[in-house]
Amino acid sequence: MDFNLKRFLRRAPPSMLRQYLYARKSELSNKIDWQDPKQTGPDALFAAITALTPRGRDAVITDFENVEQLCDMVGQMALHSLAAGDTRVLSVLRSASSDVEKSITLLLADGVLFEHPLAAAYCDRRLFGRSWSAFNVDASGTIDSSSSDLPAFEAELATALIRSDGSIGKLKIDPFERGSVSEDGATLGRTVTTLSIVRAFPSAMLSSWVTN
Repeated sequence: MDFNLKRFLRRAPPSMLRQYLYARKSELSNKIDWQDPKQTGPDALFAAITALTPRGRDAVITDFENVEQLCDMVGQMALHSLAAGDTRVLSVLRSASSDVEKSITLLLADGVLFEHPLAAAYCDRRLFGRSWSAFNVDASGTIDSSSSDLPAFEAELATALIRSDGSIGKLKIDPFERGSVSEDGATLGRTVTTLSIVRAFPSAMLSSWVTN
């Protein structure tokens, strides 16, 4: 489903929207009387956000679209799986109740950590789907979030991704831990390593994720 800003604003609690805008767009937040329902309704906030400069508007919409990616079942499982493997995330999410609150809270607390469940959810949605491509890499050692074997693994992966013209392109590998959880968010006790792999092309980025 395509992202719809007004739909998201209807869903998100005004208190979390205020927290987000105060942190990311304080000049806009300060203009809003958060005690006035007329100014905090979806239509009013939609008008205020879309009136920002193109760069500012696009930044807000991108953040909210990413937040929404973690608000369905797949996204929440990815978020909880990361929390199961990372005590920092677990502590951040303790005070949040709804899915939107959890996602915005993590985004504001640590934008880098926020990228991890987003990457995991992206992968989980596409796993074995029509657009999924799989290949085997004979890694030289066990890969974990602090492995010294990452450079060797990166070199082997680059060889597997060699282009038809013989070039390889730049690769960025970001390893992180996430636990296994059930559909209701319960921890199953198994921790896996997920590698967020970004391959640079002349005019695009190809992202894929590998789980051990």
